[in-house]
Amino acid sequence: MAGINQLESLRVFSAVVECGSFTTAANRLGVSAAWVSKSVERLESRLGTTLLRRSTRHMQVTSSGERCYMRALEVLSKWDALEDDLCESNDSPRGKLRIGVPMSWGLSKFGSILNMFMDRYPEILLDIQMGDHYVNVLEEKFDLVLRLTNELADSALLCRKITSYHRVACAAPEYLKKYGEPGHPRELSDHHCLVYTLPGKPCSGLILPDTSLRW
Repeated sequence: MAGINQLESLRVFSAVVECGSFTTAANRLGVSAAWVSKSVERLESRLGTTLLRRSTRHMQVTSSGERCYMRALEVLSKWDALEDDLCESNDSPRGKLRIGVPMSWGLSKFGSILNMFMDRYPEILLDIQMGDHYVNVLEEKFDLVLRLTNELADSALLCRKITSYHRVACAAPEYLKKYGEPGHPRELSDHHCLVYTLPGKPCSGLILPDTSLRW
C-alpha cells in the first residue's frame, strides 16, 4: 500500500513542478491544495530530502527535486505504459494455446468451432494436435485437451464433461441375412464385430457404455 501511495505522491509532485504552484497543481488534479502539500511532504519524508523550498509567495525546486522530477517522469511513464498494456490485453486476449483433440471428432466437428474462435480472437495463436493417443498435459505443455472417454485417471487437473455420444452397432444387410439379426445387445458377443480401441489397449468388451467428450 505504501508503494501505491508513493507512486501517487510522485504524480502529485510532478504536477506541482510542472504547474509551478500547489494551487494550480491541485486544480489540475481535482484535489485540495492542502492535500497536494501533504502528499509532497510525505514524499520528502520518505526520500529524506527537501524537494521544494516554498514561501507564501514563491516556490523553488531544489537540486534533489530536479533529480526526483526527472526520475518521476520515467517511473510514471513506465507505470502508464504497463496499465495501457494490461488494459489492452484484457480487451483483446492474446498469446498461444496448445490444444489436443480426438482425430475423428477434430475432423468432423472441430473445424467450424475453430473458425468461430479465430474470428473472435484473432490475436491468439493456436497449436492444434489431433490424435487419440494418451497425452501428458503438463509434460507436453497442453493448455486444453479434449478426449472421448467414459472414465479418466485420477488427476489434479480440472475436468469437465461437454456432451455425450452414443455408439451404434451397424451391420450390412448381407451379414444379417447370413448370420441373423441380434435381438439384444448381449447377443453381439456371438457375432463378428469390428470394435474401435485405442492403440495398445485390449478390447474389454463389445458392449460399451455411452462415451463422453471431456476436457
